[in-house]
Amino acid sequence: MNERYAMDPAAPADWKELKLLLDQFGLQTGRFLARYPQDWPAQMVDALGGTSDLERQRVREMLQRRKGVLMPSPAPFEMGTAWAGNAAVALDRHRAFAGVVGARSNGFGWPSAEDVLYDEAKALPVGQGDHLPMKASAYAVCFAPLMVVSAEVTLVDPYFTLRDRNRQRCRWRWPVMQALLRTAEASRTCEKLRLVFERTQIDATAGSDAQLEADLGRACDEAQVSKVTIEFDVLDDVGHGRYLLSIHGGLQFDRGFEERNNEKNHVHWLTRPELEPLWRRFLPSTNLSAPVRR
Repeated sequence: MNERYAMDPAAPADWKELKLLLDQFGLQTGRFLARYPQDWPAQMVDALGGTSDLERQRVREMLQRRKGVLMPSPAPFEMGTAWAGNAAVALDRHRAFAGVVGARSNGFGWPSAEDVLYDEAKALPVGQGDHLPMKASAYAVCFAPLMVVSAEVTLVDPYFTLRDRNRQRCRWRWPVMQALLRTAEASRTCEKLRLVFERTQIDATAGSDAQLEADLGRACDEAQVSKVTIEFDVLDDVGHGRYLLSIHGGLQFDRGFEERNNEKNHVHWLTRPELEPLWRRFLPSTNLSAPVRR
C-alpha cells in the first residue's frame, strides 16, 4: 500500500500507452509514481512529444490532469548519468522504489510498459489496502499522499477525542493528532485540517467545545505547525465510519485513528462509488460532476 514506483521517460511508446500506464497509479489504486527526477514530467514531454507541437501539448495536458499520481522522490538523481543508471543506484543503495517500469530491453530485468500492461504475471501488485500496525508513524505514511495533492483534508471519526473519560490527555490518540498535523505541514500543499467529531464523545471527554478548541491549539503548538490551520465541527450523529477525506480521494480506517500496541488496523483507499455519499455528507461543497483527480 502506498508504494512508489519509478518510470523511465522512455518506457511508454506513445501518449496512448502513457495514459494506460498512468491509469495504474493514483489515490484509488494505492500506487504512486515517484517524480524521479524532479523534472520527470518535462522529460516525458520531451520523450513523447518530439513529433509535433500538438503531441507535446497532448502529453503536457495529460500529465497536468494526472499530477496527483506523482509523489516526491526519496532518492537523489545525478543529472550527468542516464536515467536507468540512476534508478539502478536508487534501488540498490537507497531501496527507494517498490519497482521500476523500464524501457523495452532495458538490460536490468525491469518490466517494460508492455509487460506491466499486457502480461498478467508482471502486472503491478495490488496496493489499495493493507493491515497496518496501529502506530501514528504507520498512519502518517498513509496520510501523506492525500495531503500532497489536497489543500484541505477532513477527518471523520465519531470516537476520536483528545481526552479520555477522566478528562486527561488521551495517550493513544494524541500521537495520531500530532502525526496528522506534522504530515500536513510537511506536504507543502495541505493548508487546512478539518475534524468532524460526535457530540456525545466530546461532551464526555473534553466537556465543552471551548476545551476542545484549547486542546487543538496545544496540539498545533506541540507539532510546531505554522502553515496549517485547523477547524472542527461537532455533530449529533457522525455515523460509524472513520475516514480521511478530500475532494480528490479518501481513506477508510476500520479501527479509527488511535494507537494500540501489537494490533493492526485495516486501511484502504476508497473508490469513487464509496466516496460520493461521504462527499455529500461531509464535504457538501464537492463538485460531484468532476472526476476524482488521481
